[in-house]
Parts: sequence; structure tokens; C-alpha cells
Amino acid sequence: MHPKREQILREFAKEGLAQQVQRLRADEHRRIVQTRAPVVVTPHPALQDSTDYLLKPIKGTVLLFWARPGTTLIGVLEKAYSTGDEMVLRQLSADFQEQLDTRPVQPIDVAFEKLLSAPVYFDVMYGSRTVASSLALVDEIDYGAVVFAYNGGELRDADFQIIERYRDFERASYDTLIVKTAPDLSAVEQQAVDAVPEHLLEMNVAHTIMCPLACVAIAAVVIALVTCAGGCKMLRERLDEVELTEEQIKRLGSLASARDLLSMRREILDEFGV
Repeated sequence: MHPKREQILREFAKEGLAQQVQRLRADEHRRIVQTRAPVVVTPHPALQDSTDYLLKPIKGTVLLFWARPGTTLIGVLEKAYSTGDEMVLRQLSADFQEQLDTRPVQPIDVAFEKLLSAPVYFDVMYGSRTVASSLALVDEIDYGAVVFAYNGGELRDADFQIIERYRDFERASYDTLIVKTAPDLSAVEQQAVDAVPEHLLEMNVAHTIMCPLACVAIAAVVIALVTCAGGCKMLRERLDEVELTEEQIKRLGSLASARDLLSMRREILDEFGV
């Protein structure tokens, strides 16, 4: 587990978190809500052939990036992932690592004050499932990133939504990008996730590990949960080991198998502090 994540968990273990969450919920009702669609890309297969680096896409995950409006980062990331431009991703990995290493973890009360003062914060939804909540950028930080577990089933790009909550007279949206990378599945595993009906596709993606409570201030305590995503060989190896046998799938049934494939990946991400 990244040491900064340990600091975050200690902050969330302190008294007063429930009161801070209540303040946030009250603030949400005072804000103007706007819904929009994020850009969603599937990374070029060639990106899986190279050695490890921080922003290398990890199989079995969905990665969300967001950045301040007017920056070029999201467009550069979108093009690099779509075209397989490893050189650009390696250069950006160094920048991400530097920001990650220098971002401080702030006390929970300070974090919430900064979040509540933000002109806009947003939730990420897939269908009716909230996969991350109350994300923002504070303290002149330029970008953030969070990781979701993904079991390889169908995820329709159009079903991802960004729910933005603005203060009156402020409309400065963040630029956002979602990168979805399916895991390698056996034929029987693929059949199981393909059997998930259309009205239940949200069970193919998990909310961020530290949600629901931690995500309300995750950007304010300023640590990107991309700590190991793509940059941790052991994590990738562990995720690649996730499997269900044909006998297990027969015993569980398709829906339960799809759920378990997601849960196992989510637990590994949690173990690695992502």
C-alpha cells in the first residue's frame, strides 16, 4: 500500500467524518446540476506489449482522468491511448509520478473545506451506479485520476455520465477521459459476463475502492489513486491470475460468476492501495 494512502485512511478514521459528509450532502442540494458524457477510449493493443510504466493500461480496470479546462492533458492522453503512443505515455508517467510524490495529505476537515469551496465537483456514474463521487481539483493541482475494477463484460460508452455540481454563476467544467481495458478471459468466463442482461450492465464495473465515504474528499486530500495502475508489475500479475473454472461457473451461474470476477479484481486493487 502506498504510504500516502495509509495517511488518507488515518484521516478518514478520525472523529467528525459523518458531520463532514452531512455538510457535503447539504451543499450538493444548493448547487446547480449538469449532466454530460465523458470521452471514453479503449487503449491500443500495442500498449500491452511493452515493459512497465505508470500509465500503462492495466487489464481489468477502468481509469478516469480529469483535468482543469484549457489544459491539453486530456486530449494528449486520449490520442496516446487510442493510437498506442507509448513514448508520450512514458513522458506523462514521469510527470504524474512527480506530482504524486509531492502532493500533501491534508487533515480531513481542511480537505472538506476545500472541496466545499470548489466552484465545481462531480460524480461519475455508469447507468444508475455511482462509481466515484465528489471529485474536484484544489490547491492549483492540474489533474487527478481514479481506478475502477472491470470484469470484462459489456460497458456501453454512452452509459457513462459525469454529474457536475456548480455553485451559482460558475460553469467551469473539468475535462474528463475514461480508459477502459478489458481483462483476458477464458471462453467460459467470457460466456458468463456476456450473459449479464442489458439492464444489469452496471454490475460489470465497481465503484472506487475508497467509496462511498473516502471519495467525498479524495481530490481534496490530493492523492491520485493511480499509484500502482499500470506501474506495478506485481499488481498486473495478480490481476491476470483472477479466474473461475468451468465447474465454478456452472455452480455459481452466470450472474454470480460475473459478480465474483469483478469482486476479486476489486479486492486486489484494494490490497495494493489503488
